[in-house]
Amino acid sequence: MTPKDLNLPENRARKIKERQQSGSAVRDLLFSAGVEIEFKRPVRQKIETHQNKIRKQLRLLQAENKKQKARLERKQLQHEKSLCKQKENAFGHVKSRYAEERTLCTVSTASSVSETSKASFHSEFGSIPRYILQRRIHEHNLKSDEIRAKGT
Repeated sequence: MTPKDLNLPENRARKIKERQQSGSAVRDLLFSAGVEIEFKRPVRQKIETHQNKIRKQLRLLQAENKKQKARLERKQLQHEKSLCKQKENAFGHVKSRYAEERTLCTVSTASSVSETSKASFHSEFGSIPRYILQRRIHEHNLKSDEIRAKGT
């Protein structure tokens, strides 16, 4: 065959077909260019087997990713709970004379609470953490303001 004969379309197609069957790089080049190639059955099975392996690995990685996300969420929730407990302990663990001083100081900062209610607050809320006590004082103040507003 002369070089002129190789350039003829039918010869070029035959040559490409020979290279495809021999498994040369032309097949890969054509495939990457988007040209559809009809593979023989064993080649198609190899490709499908490889694709199935990749899909299986992807599913396994996705499952592992879900497990890691769940693990991370559990750790974050546990960390938040421990922070909440630390906050409660920071205010509520001292049950000595300082606890009494803290509650009296907190109650006295509320301007609309009367002297009698200060004593009742102290007896009722002696060992409760400060932030809970402040919330209850605020609720009590709102209720007493509502009662005063209704009375006038």
